[in-house]
Amino acid sequence: MCDERGRGGGWRLLGGGRTDLSGLTAGEARALFLVAEPAAAVSREVRRALRKLVRALPEPLRERAEASAAAVTIDNGGWGSARRVTRPVHLDALQAVAVEGQKVRLGYRGPMTRLALAPGAGFQVGSDGDLDRYLGAVAAAGFEGVSLSLQQAGACVSMLPTLLARHGLRCSDVLSLAVTRHDDEVLAAARGLAGLAEAAGAEFVLSLFFTRVSEESLDRYGRCADIVAAAGAKLALEMPPIGELDSITAALGVVDAIGRDRCCIMVDTFHFSRGSSTWEELRALPLDALGYVQFDDALPAITDDVMFETMDRRAMPGDGELDLHRFSDLLIERGWSGWVSVEVLSAELRELEVEEFARRAYATSAPYWLAGSAEAASPGR
Repeated sequence: MCDERGRGGGWRLLGGGRTDLSGLTAGEARALFLVAEPAAAVSREVRRALRKLVRALPEPLRERAEASAAAVTIDNGGWGSARRVTRPVHLDALQAVAVEGQKVRLGYRGPMTRLALAPGAGFQVGSDGDLDRYLGAVAAAGFEGVSLSLQQAGACVSMLPTLLARHGLRCSDVLSLAVTRHDDEVLAAARGLAGLAEAAGAEFVLSLFFTRVSEESLDRYGRCADIVAAAGAKLALEMPPIGELDSITAALGVVDAIGRDRCCIMVDTFHFSRGSSTWEELRALPLDALGYVQFDDALPAITDDVMFETMDRRAMPGDGELDLHRFSDLLIERGWSGWVSVEVLSAELRELEVEEFARRAYATSAPYWLAGSAEAASPGR
C-alpha cells in the first residue's frame, strides 16, 4: 500500500488492487451477523456495534449483512417443551437460503410423532426430589414425554403437574392396569390409575388381561374404561406374546367390544415380533384403533422363559434382532401419528445411571421416527 500526496491523493494498493476498509469478505460479513441474529444472547452494546459496522461496509456487503441480521430467528422452545439445549438440525442450511431469498419446502418425516420414555431405568423414585431428577434426565435426553407408573409417581401426585411443567414434559400414559377375575381389586386399581392420569394429564392408561376374555371380564373392563374416561384418558390394551390376546386381531376384538372412543390398542415392538401378529395385520390395523407404540429391541432368545426374555433381555433400538426399520416405516408411510414410548427392559441396562439410560434410549430411538436425526449407531455408542 502506498500514499499519493496532493489534491485528489490518498492511499492505494500496489498493482491496482482493490479492497474495502473492513477487510471482510461477503461470507465473513454474513457469518458475523448470523451470530447476532435477533434471538441470540448478545448484549445491546454488541448489537449497536454491529449496526455501526453495517453502515461502514461497502454497499454489496451491507445488503447481505442486513439480510443476515433480519432474516433469521431461532425459537428455542417447541410446542409445550422446555428450552432447546442443542442447535436445531438443518439450521445452517435454512439460514443460508433465507439470506439468499430462496424458497424452502418443509415436510415431516412422521406427522406429530413424539417420543416418551417408559419405566425401564434402574433408578428408584422414592421422593419428590427423586422424581425431579428422573424427569430432568428424561427432558435433557430430548424426550417430549414420559410414561409413569404408580410406583414412580404414586407418592408424588400433588407435585406431579409442577414437576412436569418444570421440565417441559407431557405424560403420554400411566401404567398399568392388570385385569384379573377379582372385580373389586381391578376397579380400585382403575380408580388409582385414573387419578394419576388426571393429575399428569396422561392420554392413556395401559392395561393387560390376566384372565380369560369372557362376557364377565369384558363387562369389568368396560367399567374400568368408564372410570378412566371420566379422568380424561383412554384405556390402551397391551397384547403380550403369549395368551389369547397375543395378536392384533385378537386385541382389536376386545377394543371394538368396549368401543374405540374408550379403548385402543398399544403395540409393543417386542410383543408384536415375538407374538402371533403379522405384518399384514399391522398394515390393516385401523389407525383410529392404534393408541400408541412401545418401542424397543430384543436380543436373540436364549430360553423359553417368556417373562425372563420380556423383563431382562430387551435392548436399545438397533442393538437387537427386531426389524424396527420396517415397523416404523410401515406406520409412518400409513400416516400414523402419536406417542412412541421407549420401553427398554434389560437387567444389564438397569445398571446405568438414569441420565445415561435416558440419553441412550433417545439417541437410539429418534432415528427411526424423527426427521433430521442421525442414522442409528452401532452397539456400544
